[in-house]
Amino acid sequence: AEKLPVYFMLQLRDIGPLFTERKVRATERLVEEMPADAEYMDLLMAMDRLHREEGRKDGIVWDAYTLQDIGEAGLDWHIFPNLAFLPQEDGALVYRARPNGDDPDTCTLDIYALERFAPGTAPACKTETFAHWRDTRWPLIFVQDFENLADIQAGIKSRGFEYGRANPVAEATCVNFHRHVRRYVNGEEG
Repeated sequence: AEKLPVYFMLQLRDIGPLFTERKVRATERLVEEMPADAEYMDLLMAMDRLHREEGRKDGIVWDAYTLQDIGEAGLDWHIFPNLAFLPQEDGALVYRARPNGDDPDTCTLDIYALERFAPGTAPACKTETFAHWRDTRWPLIFVQDFENLADIQAGIKSRGFEYGRANPVAEATCVNFHRHVRRYVNGEEG
């Protein structure tokens, strides 16, 4: 349990809005306030309470949403045709892939790091543009994904590739997304 705040601090450093400073503070308090042998649901409820308290300290409130509401909303939204949202109570990562002209092997990828702030406290928006993903220093999680892209593209073009096989549990949102794409684009049902 002592490593939990360190994990959240690393996540804050690497993928900011999914693990805000408020969430890091809440996790530090969770480790201090909860017994090491606490049940999972007790930890979950305490984390929700502490995170909300830390949000209130920063002037943001999401009390209109219960923990059940947040759970039912999910953590991975795909919106046709090319948006993916990873929402949290007080932040989100948003990905948008756009065509790069007529080149089917490349795209323009927009990554939005969004965080809630109290009115009048938001920092100025910062926009960065890079011709190639290697033109800047990315957090490790992005580098791991980006480094795989060339191999994935090559594999898709191989003679042995018939079609992608998604994990029906871990990639259920992707499967559902592609089912809707086929329905909208090709008129296919199911």
